Amino acid sequence: MDLCATAPTGRCDRLMNDTILFKQGDYSRWDPLENSQIGLRFHAATPQGVEFTLNYLHQRWSGDDGTPFAPIRSPRVFDIDNVAQDPASSYSRQLIDQGILPAEYITPYVNTIGISANYAEEQFTQTVYRMETILDFGIPFYDRGKLTVLDNWVPGITLKNMWKGMIGFDRSTWIRPLNKKSSFLITGQLFWHYVINNPDCPDNLWDPDARANFQKAGGSCLTGATDLPDPTSGLGAGYRDKVRTWEVLANIGAVGFYRGGSIIPIVAFVVDPMNKFVGEIVWAVDYFVTPNVAVNVAQRLFLSPTGNLDVFGPWGFSSISKGRSETSLRLTYQF
Repeated sequence: MDLCATAPTGRCDRLMNDTILFKQGDYSRWDPLENSQIGLRFHAATPQGVEFTLNYLHQRWSGDDGTPFAPIRSPRVFDIDNVAQDPASSYSRQLIDQGILPAEYITPYVNTIGISANYAEEQFTQTVYRMETILDFGIPFYDRGKLTVLDNWVPGITLKNMWKGMIGFDRSTWIRPLNKKSSFLITGQLFWHYVINNPDCPDNLWDPDARANFQKAGGSCLTGATDLPDPTSGLGAGYRDKVRTWEVLANIGAVGFYRGGSIIPIVAFVVDPMNKFVGEIVWAVDYFVTPNVAVNVAQRLFLSPTGNLDVFGPWGFSSISKGRSETSLRLTYQF
């Protein structure tokens, strides 16, 4: 029987608290106290030439950096042995009778502290080195160890802290066989995400009995939102998106300048070594016909050397962008 068959229209047509998926959480967009961010930034430089900043931000979680967070929350069931008598289950039935799915889109406040720095080393490498790192506190993740009234669709939520960062470099380099008049800018970055205290998961949580015992024992297993189960697909469907403790992304690129900067070729390689070693090759050429008219030609090739397997990488190369190689032509008029 469909979950919302008892609703007035035979289906649920909205979420709890008038929330809208990926658009409006349970807060007023007109109330400054509920819809504001606050931050502090300290900037300085050392006598040795190291420029750095110290940063703090209190923000509504946007989830736009590749973190496999949980966007939907359902009322949690605490009495696993007597679900029918649990207050959350009773509350969910009241919502369904009004055509409301017992779930809401969440955008919690997250506290972020961070450091950034750069240093131009001129004597030996003639390279600018860059670094950024942050700690995010209180990011919501799906936890298969927590039971909700929508447990066949949406697990419970656990708040976790994450360490994220980037190290990079920029160097102007002469490659005279390719360009005798101008140097190339060589740039590279290494990004990482690390989930602090990420629990291990048993391999049999697709089995309902094993999962029930796991929940009763207070187990914890983080799962991503890109492969939540479909109850109509039978046992074993869904819940394959185990949240990795580490995620890593690296890229390197080169930018050239010809004819006084009117022709700018770019080539880059991006790789995700943690998720089946997938990546992307990009080349592009910008041609400024006049200072007001520019033409851009680009090619993006998404790579899966190990085959098109079901991989749920948060960076998107092996999931969202898999099979989306493309060629683009863009004409820009500036006035």
